Amino acid sequence: MIKTIKDPLRACDKISDALRCRPPGALARRERRAYRVVCEERATQSAGLRAAARRGAAAGGHLLCWRSSTMSSHRLRRAALHLPARRSRRSASLILSQALRLGTCAVFLLVLSIGYCDEQKASREQGQFVIYVAGKEIGREKFSIQSSGDSVSSNSTVSFRDPANSRKIVKMETELVMDNQYVPRSYLLRTDVSGQKGTMRAAFAQGEASFELLAGGIPRRSGLLVGSKFLILDTNVFHHFVFIARLFDFNSKDKSQTMEVVIPQEMDKGVLKISDMGFEKTSSRRKNRGLHHLKADTGSIQIDLWIDDQRTLYKIALPAKGIEGVRD
Repeated sequence: MIKTIKDPLRACDKISDALRCRPPGALARRERRAYRVVCEERATQSAGLRAAARRGAAAGGHLLCWRSSTMSSHRLRRAALHLPARRSRRSASLILSQALRLGTCAVFLLVLSIGYCDEQKASREQGQFVIYVAGKEIGREKFSIQSSGDSVSSNSTVSFRDPANSRKIVKMETELVMDNQYVPRSYLLRTDVSGQKGTMRAAFAQGEASFELLAGGIPRRSGLLVGSKFLILDTNVFHHFVFIARLFDFNSKDKSQTMEVVIPQEMDKGVLKISDMGFEKTSSRRKNRGLHHLKADTGSIQIDLWIDDQRTLYKIALPAKGIEGVRD
């Protein structure tokens, strides 16, 4: 049976005594000093470190590679000195590659965010309708429609001569605020008929429309019950038909669709039946265009609309009254 020495210090003492028995000399002194240093290092090494070294060797880890029997002690020290530099260079390369990846991702996300912001930016449609009665120009309407997020707003100025009295000039200004489905939130109308001015304000709550008309210093109030979806289609305001053109579903199997409309100047409401009459050639701006023809029926009057594939409204006609609005 092999006996183990429990106290390493005693083992070192015995080795030292044996060395003392050797003849004095420079080589003996060097050997004694070397053995004593080795024994002291082994004595001061903790049991935990020795156990970890044994586990590393048994597991075939990196420690086993570095403790090769063909590598001398000074080479091990040199390798140990070079190891941090190699690791630092490898770490720097890894950090650089990760930074490049993150930079590429950041640029990609920035491009996406820019594209998304561009989509969310306000879009605007501006135009002008020339108003004709019996083929003669009587006035114009300039309008602007802005869309931003979940809100759509429109502004217009209308000026025309009364066909029955050429001396009477009618001027109108409108401001309409809607949601992104063109359901109105508020409406303001200012009128000036040969110097007589009036103002109408309309507010819309859930299921109710309220109007306040101020003309000649006397206010007048009225209200209507409305559905959840309806449009503003005011008298003598041509650009309001743009919203009908935008909402009509050409992909639907139903060629006829209905829309509820509110007419503020009449303080009334109604239902439009809108039918797709097909694609046809129409004269607009002195040019023949291929446009979609929609016919809106109020029950008492019919209104014809011509729009292109981008839902741009080019022409409005009320044949029974000889009125046309042509986009300039």
